[in-house]
Amino acid sequence: MTLVWNPDLLLGNTQIDDQHRRIFQILDKLITAIAERKGHEEVGGVLTAASVFVAAHFQMEEALMLQYQYPDLAVHRKSHEALRLQVEYLVDQFHKTGPEPLELAKFMEWWLQDHIERQDRPMAHYLKALEPAAG
Repeated sequence: MTLVWNPDLLLGNTQIDDQHRRIFQILDKLITAIAERKGHEEVGGVLTAASVFVAAHFQMEEALMLQYQYPDLAVHRKSHEALRLQVEYLVDQFHKTGPEPLELAKFMEWWLQDHIERQDRPMAHYLKALEPAAG
């Protein structure tokens, strides 16, 4: 299994698109580490990197939404929090009991694609519509 960035997921916001692409790269690195049967420490390091980067990405998105008074900020923030907690839980479980982290990679791939389409795309359209006013 290889995780490849899909250009259909581009939103037209360079900062957001670059970070989404980076999340896919981290998840692909995780899948590769699992497939190559890397050790607990290396796989755990990639899991932690994914968790930290995703949390930072959410903060950036939420700051943009707050700055431009995005009307669905509360719903979007709830979605971010739910994923953050799920990722945190799965990473914690990996470190405690060593479950297969592929579950996390598959979950994050599905969630990221779903989240980009259903929540980030409308937000990006909103931000794009404000560009002339913001610039």
